[in-house]
Parts: sequence; C-alpha cells; structure tokens
Amino acid sequence: MNKICLCIGSKDFFGAERRYAKILRRILTWEEAPDIYLAVNSSLYLSSRDKNLPKSIFDDLDKKGRLIVLPESIRHVRLTKNLLKFISLFFSNAAFHCLLRADIVAYARTILSRRTILELTSPDVAVRIAKKVPSFFINRISTFACVSVTVEQKFLSEIKLRGVEGGKVRMHVWGTPYFDGAGCEVSKKKKMLVSACRFIRRKNVPLLAKSIAGVIDRLPEWEFFIFGQGEQQQEIVDALEKWIERGRVHVGYSDNTLSALAESSIYVSLIEPDNYPSQSILEAMACGNAILLSNTGVSSNFISDRNPNGILVDLSEGSISEAILRMCADEKLLAEMQASSAEYVRREYSPDVFIKEFLHLNKVSVTKQLMD
Repeated sequence: MNKICLCIGSKDFFGAERRYAKILRRILTWEEAPDIYLAVNSSLYLSSRDKNLPKSIFDDLDKKGRLIVLPESIRHVRLTKNLLKFISLFFSNAAFHCLLRADIVAYARTILSRRTILELTSPDVAVRIAKKVPSFFINRISTFACVSVTVEQKFLSEIKLRGVEGGKVRMHVWGTPYFDGAGCEVSKKKKMLVSACRFIRRKNVPLLAKSIAGVIDRLPEWEFFIFGQGEQQQEIVDALEKWIERGRVHVGYSDNTLSALAESSIYVSLIEPDNYPSQSILEAMACGNAILLSNTGVSSNFISDRNPNGILVDLSEGSISEAILRMCADEKLLAEMQASSAEYVRREYSPDVFIKEFLHLNKVSVTKQLMD
C-alpha cells in the first residue's frame, strides 16, 4: 500500500492530536515522504486555527492537496475540503489509521473489508468502544493499536465481559511512545511546579490542588501553575482560591506550556489508570523537569533506573504533599533529577523508531531515509 489516510475525529486539540501533528510535521520534512493524507472534522479544523502547531501542519497539507475537512453540520459546509478525494480514498485499498471519534470511519471501512487501524488513545476510549460498539465491527477491525499495555488490558477485559473472544481480536501495543522534543528547551530553572492536563476525574487535578494547599505556606518562594480546562475547574479553584488571589497559584488553559516548562523545576501528573505514555510528561522531561507521578499502571517507565529523575507517589494527599516538600526542599536532589530527566529522554526515545513502526503497521513502504 502506497497511500495512508490518517483520520482524527475529535473537536479540539489535546494530547493525541498534538502527538500526530508532530508526527506529520516530521514526516513532511522528508525528501521521500509517504503519500499521507489527513482527514479531520470541521470543528477540529476551526478550533486549531489559532494554535501554531496544528495550523502549520494543516496549511502545509492543504497546499499539497492532502488536507481533508469533513463538515459536521450545515453551518460548516463552507469549510469542506477535498471531499471527493476522501470518497476516492475510502473505497480504495489505501490504509486508513483512525483515532478518537473517527472510529465511525473505521467501522464503515470494515464493511468493505479494507485495511483499517483503529487506535485506542486512552482507557476512556478503550472502554467506550469495548462497551458500545457491536462485536461484528470489533471482530472486523484489521488491528487495534494501543498506546500502552494498560489500555490493551482494559479493552480486552471489557470485551470479554460481553462475550467477545479476545484471541480473535488483533491487538498491537506501540513499542515506544512517539516523542521528538521539538520546541522543548531548558532555561534557567525557577522555583515553579507545573501540571498540565484536562480537568477530568481520572487526571486527579483536584487531589493535586488539595495537596498543594496543604504545603504551600511552607514553600514561600515557590509558584504553582495548573494548566488546563474542564469540568473540575471550579473545584480546583475553590481549593486554592486565596493563593490564586495572592498570585502564587495560576489555574487555567494555556496554549504554550512549553515556555513554562523550560523554566519550571517540577512537573506533576496523577493520571489513572496510567501516566504512560503521556506526551506532556515527555515534554516536561525534555525541558529538564524532575517528575512527580502517581504510581499507577506502568508510570515507572518514565523513571530512570540508572539515575532517578523523579518520584512515584500514592494517590493520597499525604503522599503527594510529602513528595512535593522533599523535592522542593532538597536543591541538590532536585538538580540531579532535572539533569537525569533530560538525559533519559535523549537516550531512550527516538521519534523515527515510532514512525517506522507506524508505517509498518499500516503496511506502507518505509522510506530509505528511515531505513538508514
């Protein structure tokens, strides 16, 4: 297969969308780039116009005639791009790689018995598909690609409850997360602790807020940045209100967390059931941050055995508060962890290894450039 159509069905630009934008950015720099198309819905196209990374990728592909925008409503018909090309690709033998709400495209392709990869980007996505999608379609998907073993196990356990035989479902777990480190820099470090994620229940941001509230008066020189947005924002603000008013805590969305990560010293992520393979954590590490992670799933993959670059904690206020105090109080330990984070990312994560695996999974010829 010489062509691949990457379909992203979400409405806004978060972790999985950012990961594939970076993958496309890297592929598009190759002299012998594969024939790759990007299909997105009109809402994602609109919401990304004011964000530098997706806008640059969309514009580049648009110039090449490889950007497909599918309207979500009558109001968005004017945004349609290359609909006929999408229809042609859909009925062809091109490989389709679908993620997020683009799974509906994957199911439609299975009726034609065309090769289609459906990527499970999180436990939430795995559970939704496992519980709600008819077994007829689950059994006909060419391969389910999982971002981690935790996601694979969650999906298989859920379909088993429905009586779907897991042995007949084709699964693939990425050998390594994609990360290219573009835009990550290490500046002079300040006494800043950062968290960046959606404010949804399994991310445990209110728990972090309460843990910070318990120790912040013992750390008068430190500032705390909780970047994100979502359903739990008011709960987070309520826990930290008086320190927000004093300018010591900052809560809200940012479209450029990298600038903060370049200067910050500690990055916190408390995701259930797993922090791995979070792009935000990899970015924080590349920017020279010590990391504080919940001891969930295979989050320990982010901690270097050779030279520890962070701490794993239980999901309790006491455990988190104690770790924050320990890291903030010991400047020598913190500096060692920061240096280890940056070195660990450089040593262990190669973006071209992931891209080669991605193309191989979709049966797209790997370029000579990537083979070398």
